[in-house]
Amino acid sequence: MDWIKTKYDRAILLAATALLLASAVFVFLKARSVNNTFASYFAPVSKSSAIKPLNIDPINQARETLTNPAKWKKQDKPVFVAVQYVLRKTGVLEPFGNESGDYVPGIPNKWFIDNGLDLLAPDIAEQDPDADRFNNREEYAGGVNSTNPNDANSHPPFSNKLRLAKYIQIPFRLIFKARDGEIMQINTVDLRQPSQFLKVGDRIGGTLFEITKLEKKEGVDSLGTKTDVSEATIRNVDTKAEIILVLGVIANSPDTYALFKYLYDDSEFKVKRDGEFHLKPDDKTTYKLIDITNNEAVITIPATGAKITVPKL
Repeated sequence: MDWIKTKYDRAILLAATALLLASAVFVFLKARSVNNTFASYFAPVSKSSAIKPLNIDPINQARETLTNPAKWKKQDKPVFVAVQYVLRKTGVLEPFGNESGDYVPGIPNKWFIDNGLDLLAPDIAEQDPDADRFNNREEYAGGVNSTNPNDANSHPPFSNKLRLAKYIQIPFRLIFKARDGEIMQINTVDLRQPSQFLKVGDRIGGTLFEITKLEKKEGVDSLGTKTDVSEATIRNVDTKAEIILVLGVIANSPDTYALFKYLYDDSEFKVKRDGEFHLKPDDKTTYKLIDITNNEAVITIPATGAKITVPKL
């Protein structure tokens, strides 16, 4: 340390000389690595006359685009239009026009959509687009026999508009009043007409009955006296139903009627059992009432044999 203090200038010179030598060594080493770094640039160039193939796929694609310009594709849903949703009464939110749904219970949305009807109309089921007096609910008719709600010539049977308003029974009483051999005295209790004296094969006037049989019988009353209890069989010429009249006993043969309500034109008409009728505006189809109860009536189309049950109004 004393030498450095006394030879300060020499110490600095020695340090500078050492630093210079280190720098020279570093530069020398870097200079030697230059050839390795640029070796690939100084490598001999291989000469070839072959031309590499050009990728013309982009050109072909451009030619195809020019030959077949883009076409607008039909969309299932409107483009650039917000999708509509419907909030069902159940609280479920679903896309409007969902074909699998049924905004009107019992009638699928698809039926309304296929027929171009407004699904969102609150009274869509009761509307009558073709004015044939059958609403959309009646035109659908459960799906199997649905008709075209936009064509007045396509509609359900007119009998679908028929309802039973009332079941009517009108008493019709007869009495086998007396007998003289083969001659029978017959009175109609509910008709104002004189006694009739008839024999087997005769028609009872004012009625649909004819006498088909007379069976002579005797009985004994409470006092032991013999009495005439002969029986006369009468038959309805239309229904072929038979009634047995016992001498001296009133027999009741009620006539039954159906009072119908025809919803097509809001009219009412009465038909007797086994009676025939037509339904306007169809004057070609004949209907026949064959049975009736308090709850329903049964009619047929004689030409086809089809049976139709008419519900109570």
